[in-house]
Amino acid sequence: QRISKNEALQVLNFKSESEATADAIERQYEKYTEANQVRNNTGSFYLQSKVYRARELLQEFIQEEKRQRKEQQQQEEKSP
Repeated sequence: QRISKNEALQVLNFKSESEATADAIERQYEKYTEANQVRNNTGSFYLQSKVYRARELLQEFIQEEKRQRKEQQQQEEKSP
């Protein structure tokens, strides 16, 4: 089941959507994935999967926003 955008922001410890840039998402993903590595019965596969899903969802939102901005620019260029 997909998580919500708000939950994804919380999982990666972002206080607002504007903080969730592509670079910031990657940094937080790497930080929390490393912190939850499953080694010698430490870490949490559950938390790792939550972090992965949060990253995946936020990256999708960023790509969709880029696509929408590009379409809007193209429409503006076509308009007289």
